[in-house]
Amino acid sequence: MKFVGIISDHERGLFKIGQPLSEYQIQKEVPVENLEQIINYLENGTVVVSFLHYVYDKMNNPIVPLIFYTDGTWIWPSYLGYYYSKQYTDLIPEEFLTDMKNNNYNPPTVDNEKLLEAQKLYVNTYDPNRKGGK
Repeated sequence: MKFVGIISDHERGLFKIGQPLSEYQIQKEVPVENLEQIINYLENGTVVVSFLHYVYDKMNNPIVPLIFYTDGTWIWPSYLGYYYSKQYTDLIPEEFLTDMKNNNYNPPTVDNEKLLEAQKLYVNTYDPNRKGGK
């Protein structure tokens, strides 16, 4: 599994795997194909982990509650759809867009084994004391 669309500005812990939002480009001159279907996919993955706090934009307006989703191949944060809709299209690699299209823009059902794998990856990435899934 691979993480995608993580923005370090929204990571609270000591370890950050994302890039700052300032390193991404807004692609206003290029229309986004299948935007509604992509946003729907991003908002309907299987929940890996959720938190009791919101993610805020630069103006301190709430965007979404922080949740990480998966489709069994990719893991992404709940704010990814918000930024993608704002034309930060380089947050999503072409490979993930192709996977969405191949799934007819409907995230597949994730079995318990894949969900556990995603949860372990999340914990092992952000909690150095839990390396190895201990």
